Amino acid sequence: RGRNCDSSWKMCLSVDMTALPVDQRANFGTITPVAALFKGIGDTAFGFMLPVLAGFIAMAIGDRPALAVGFVGGMIASQGKSGFLGALVAGFAAGYLIIAPKHRISQMIKVWLNFRFPAVLRTAQENFERSAQDAGI
Repeated sequence: RGRNCDSSWKMCLSVDMTALPVDQRANFGTITPVAALFKGIGDTAFGFMLPVLAGFIAMAIGDRPALAVGFVGGMIASQGKSGFLGALVAGFAAGYLIIAPKHRISQMIKVWLNFRFPAVLRTAQENFERSAQDAGI
């Protein structure tokens, strides 16, 4: 008997998994070429989800330079067994990995300019004066 598609459109679009043989249940979504195409598109789209998640978390923390690092971390998480939680950790780690050197370098430059640079200039001036006195100038 056919289905009565007039009463409910959901019944027309539903698939009764128990009506399929066991070997077709295991390959559900790849039985017909159209189903296989849509399953391939869906698998590819869902494959991008973890790298994009990690990339944008990293970008929110470390701006644009962290985006690529986050994508790589998310791809590693999706290829491994860590999954969603691994992508979250990778995104945060990538973001903070990018901002840490920026913060540290700016602090080092401030310290160098405030304390070390005048000391280096003073030492260079003293050495120049000594060498001038030794030369008799």
